[in-house]
Amino acid sequence: MISALLVIKPIPASRVYKRKPTMKKPITLILLLLVFFSCDTDDADPTATIATTNSEIKKGIFGLRDGAVLSDLGAEYTRIITWDSDIKAIYADVDNGVPLENNLYYNQVKGIHDNGVKIIVTLRWPDQNSADPALYDRVPQAQDRIESLDLLSRFLNDFGPWLEIYSVQNEVGGLGPGTYIEENMVNTGSGSPAALWWQDIVERVASEKESNPNLTHLKIGSPVPVLLKRLVFDSSGLPQTNIDFFYETVAFGNEYCDYVDLHLNTLSLSEYEETLFFLNGLVTQPMMATEWSEVSSANAYIAQPISSELASYAEEINYTIPGSVTTNDALVEHLYDNPSTLDFWQFMVQESNYEEGFMAQSSALLSAAGFEILCWNSGWQEGLTAYDLRSFYATKTVGSANNELSGFTNEFKNL
Repeated sequence: MISALLVIKPIPASRVYKRKPTMKKPITLILLLLVFFSCDTDDADPTATIATTNSEIKKGIFGLRDGAVLSDLGAEYTRIITWDSDIKAIYADVDNGVPLENNLYYNQVKGIHDNGVKIIVTLRWPDQNSADPALYDRVPQAQDRIESLDLLSRFLNDFGPWLEIYSVQNEVGGLGPGTYIEENMVNTGSGSPAALWWQDIVERVASEKESNPNLTHLKIGSPVPVLLKRLVFDSSGLPQTNIDFFYETVAFGNEYCDYVDLHLNTLSLSEYEETLFFLNGLVTQPMMATEWSEVSSANAYIAQPISSELASYAEEINYTIPGSVTTNDALVEHLYDNPSTLDFWQFMVQESNYEEGFMAQSSALLSAAGFEILCWNSGWQEGLTAYDLRSFYATKTVGSANNELSGFTNEFKNL
């Protein structure tokens, strides 16, 4: 075994942003990451290519709502995104006499909790008046703000006893689902409109925790700032508003939340060292990644034309690929409506060059850097082609109940 000692020093002062001059948390000092890499991994178990003494990391899965499956995989957490409209619909039924116990969402949450898996919930507030409500969230104002906070209170009191972490907001500051229009990201002195809305949220959570003894355990996860990879490796062309908002979001997490949540889907293993260097000193709270995956190689793969080997295999198993389907991306889209076999899907996953041992190696690095919770993205396929090449179950692309990708699930179980 070859031992590699990575010393990650505090980031330069020019890269530190302080939202307030009276930041409560001290800047982190030197972080030591001790990583042992195998010098010959060709025949090695990909889940055993790294050794670490860290044991505090908790593993989870994003977007999987089956408590029994989560438990079987050894997941300690799951992360769920819920729209406020979904919660309104639940309570519309309840107010019309339908018992809460009859609701599907209620029973999913209860089933996850009953199987011993902890739940992270992100509540989104989509802007139904925007060009794309699936992408943009609103900052509630006036009566909408009052009603939204009251909805949050009701949700917390009914579901909060089963939740472990309330996550303030999904991906903000870029093009992730949950982002804002520019005017809601501009800090005019006392904070951006988005950050002031988040402050109302955390104050309401604190108020409910104080009045309800069944909520005292509940922790708060920060809004998720996107653009991390761009800021680390190439920030050219990024609007200054978005850059400032990234740092304001991190500062908010440091100041008001129990965890700073960062999504780590697109980093390759070779990019972790510089990314952790960037975060050291910038983030002063424990960190979690409610979305963590290895889609960098999958993104490259889906842009490529279908290989002759894959086309030949399709002919061998009598699976017809239409002539109009010429790229891997288009083929995955085609598979959603025309599923194939598990072997065919595994052929594509193998071609997409997943970095073997990624889960073990990246989780060890992240644990040493202060991450406490990692949720793989994802368990079930979501209809996002690159991400679906990294899902544990081929629930959309395989036309049978036998859709477990054993390589992924075994690597996760062995973490």
